[in-house]
Amino acid sequence: MREKPVRSSGEQSGRFICPMPDTWAAVHQRLLKAWKRAGDKVMPEPPRPLILGGWGSSSDTDKRERWAETVRWATRHGMSRLI
Repeated sequence: MREKPVRSSGEQSGRFICPMPDTWAAVHQRLLKAWKRAGDKVMPEPPRPLILGGWGSSSDTDKRERWAETVRWATRHGMSRLI
Protein backbone atom coordinates (compact mmCIF):
# COMPACT_ATOMS: atom_id res chain seq x y z
CA MET A 1 0.00 0.00 0.00
CA ARG A 2 1.66 3.21 -1.09
CA GLU A 3 0.75 6.19 1.01
CA LYS A 4 2.43 9.44 1.81
CA PRO A 5 3.96 8.97 5.24
CA VAL A 6 3.50 11.50 7.96
CA ARG A 7 6.62 13.57 8.46
CA SER A 8 7.16 16.05 11.19
CA SER A 9 7.67 19.59 9.99
CA GLY A 10 10.40 19.96 12.61
CA GLU A 11 12.36 16.95 11.43
CA GLN A 12 15.25 17.68 9.13
CA SER A 13 15.86 14.03 8.26
CA GLY A 14 12.35 13.45 6.91
CA ARG A 15 12.14 10.20 8.88
CA PHE A 16 9.00 8.13 8.56
CA ILE A 17 6.64 8.52 11.50
CA CYS A 18 3.52 6.56 10.61
CA PRO A 19 0.93 6.21 7.86
CA MET A 20 -1.77 8.81 7.44
CA PRO A 21 -4.88 8.15 9.58
CA ASP A 22 -7.05 6.65 6.83
CA THR A 23 -4.33 4.19 5.83
CA TRP A 24 -3.53 3.36 9.44
CA ALA A 25 -7.23 2.71 10.11
CA ALA A 26 -7.41 0.36 7.10
CA VAL A 27 -4.34 -1.56 8.29
CA HIS A 28 -5.82 -1.85 11.77
CA GLN A 29 -9.11 -3.15 10.36
CA ARG A 30 -7.27 -5.86 8.39
CA LEU A 31 -5.25 -6.87 11.45
CA LEU A 32 -8.32 -6.86 13.69
CA LYS A 33 -10.27 -9.00 11.22
CA ALA A 34 -7.40 -11.51 10.99
CA TRP A 35 -7.04 -11.54 14.78
CA LYS A 36 -10.74 -12.33 15.21
CA ARG A 37 -10.55 -15.03 12.52
CA ALA A 38 -7.58 -16.61 14.32
CA GLY A 39 -9.74 -17.09 17.40
CA ASP A 40 -6.68 -17.46 19.63
CA LYS A 41 -7.73 -16.31 23.10
CA VAL A 42 -4.09 -16.02 24.17
CA MET A 43 -3.11 -13.69 21.31
CA PRO A 44 -3.52 -10.04 22.33
CA GLU A 45 -5.59 -7.67 20.23
CA PRO A 46 -3.58 -5.59 17.72
CA PRO A 47 -2.47 -2.19 19.04
CA ARG A 48 -5.04 0.54 18.49
CA PRO A 49 -3.98 3.22 16.01
CA LEU A 50 -3.52 6.80 17.15
CA ILE A 51 -6.17 8.23 14.87
CA LEU A 52 -9.31 10.32 15.36
CA GLY A 53 -9.03 11.82 18.87
CA GLY A 54 -5.59 10.29 19.41
CA TRP A 55 -4.07 11.92 16.33
CA GLY A 56 -4.12 15.52 17.52
CA SER A 57 -3.20 14.78 21.11
CA SER A 58 -0.25 12.49 20.26
CA SER A 59 3.30 13.58 19.57
CA ASP A 60 5.26 12.39 16.55
CA THR A 61 7.22 10.16 18.92
CA ASP A 62 4.00 8.62 20.27
CA LYS A 63 2.79 7.95 16.72
CA ARG A 64 6.12 6.47 15.62
CA GLU A 65 6.24 4.20 18.68
CA ARG A 66 2.64 3.00 18.26
CA TRP A 67 3.20 2.29 14.57
CA ALA A 68 6.38 0.34 15.40
CA GLU A 69 4.40 -1.59 18.02
CA THR A 70 1.81 -2.43 15.36
CA VAL A 71 4.47 -3.66 12.92
CA ARG A 72 6.08 -5.79 15.68
CA TRP A 73 2.68 -7.24 16.63
CA ALA A 74 1.89 -8.15 13.02
CA THR A 75 5.31 -9.72 12.52
CA ARG A 76 5.15 -11.66 15.78
CA HIS A 77 1.77 -13.13 14.86
CA GLY A 78 2.50 -13.87 11.21
CA MET A 79 0.37 -11.06 9.83
CA SER A 80 2.97 -8.66 8.45
CA ARG A 81 1.57 -9.24 4.93
CA LEU A 82 -1.50 -7.26 6.03
CA ILE A 83 0.46 -4.06 6.59
